[in-house]
Amino acid sequence: DLDALHEMGVFPDLANHVIRFLFVTRDFEVGIVCNLPKYVDARNGTDDGNTTGSYDNPVRTITKALDLLGYQKGTINVNPGVYAPVVIEQDVEIRIIAHGRVSECVIDGGGTNRCAQLGRALGDVKAKIVGFTLRNGDAGDQHGGGVRFGQVERCRVIDCRTKGDGGGLYGVAARDTLVALCSAGGQGNLADKSTLRNCTLRDSSSAGWTLTTSGCRNCVVTSEGGATLLSGVDTFDHSVSNAVYACPGDRYSGYLAENSPGLAAGDVDVTLDGETDLDGKPRLTQGDYAATVDCGCYEGVPVLCTVHGDIKGVNPWGTSDFTMVEGSDLILPYGYSVIELSVGGEPVPQPPEPCATGRNTEP
Repeated sequence: DLDALHEMGVFPDLANHVIRFLFVTRDFEVGIVCNLPKYVDARNGTDDGNTTGSYDNPVRTITKALDLLGYQKGTINVNPGVYAPVVIEQDVEIRIIAHGRVSECVIDGGGTNRCAQLGRALGDVKAKIVGFTLRNGDAGDQHGGGVRFGQVERCRVIDCRTKGDGGGLYGVAARDTLVALCSAGGQGNLADKSTLRNCTLRDSSSAGWTLTTSGCRNCVVTSEGGATLLSGVDTFDHSVSNAVYACPGDRYSGYLAENSPGLAAGDVDVTLDGETDLDGKPRLTQGDYAATVDCGCYEGVPVLCTVHGDIKGVNPWGTSDFTMVEGSDLILPYGYSVIELSVGGEPVPQPPEPCATGRNTEP
């Protein structure tokens, strides 16, 4: 209702996708410009000159969405796809939010570039990335192979490297995030000068330090390749370094086994209302006496079973996501369900009863 908006001093500029707020007092007028959200779709978007970045007219790249925002405060909503690295060289409140499972929304450094730069200096934490896999980053001689500065939430940072410090993260505030198989020629194979909460860090390097000059709370940090675990770490509060993983052979996985230290050992007081883990599962769960929270990027233990017969999985969006063969170990993440079973190529009419249920895990 444009007339009603005008009466309130709100003047939408629909052509340029901004809303201008005009506040009138006895002495002066103040105008504020607020960007409307931008939308990115790698499959269906386009970056030509007529693209507005609206919900019905999305752009194809995150870089184009940033251009439309003018690198000013705003939100970018991103559909599943593989995207080029993100570079924000200002300390500005830009949120880049993935809509899909973390495995479906990918920022790929291509082995030649850092996956994301979210500021210009240490202490810049206004820009934020949520819900992505950031992979194959390489910062060369610079710090931060995966992400440099800013914030990451519910992300996976994997297979990133640098000859400097912070193979995975450098100067980053991270929560509910997995960092794995990253390396640094300097300090911190997985993270340096970062603040971590409810993160899982799995180091497979044989040299250097896993985590340096950072702070941890409710975290799981392990070194499985022989690297020194911690150096100059400011805090290691409600965190564990002796976790037992549900699938120890899969070093990209952060799911804890049912007998692992760190379950129900986190600090509830720092957990946000409505916070979810890397799978999107609610963090706070009601135990026998009080609410509890686990250490690491996942809450609770997964459904884990050995597959007898072929199994196909599907995610909540309806796209076939994985196939397991007989004898494989299967983790069924939060939000997934079994839709088809077959033995020797012949379908089984009814799925069997759940083979296992872990604490805080629905069948």
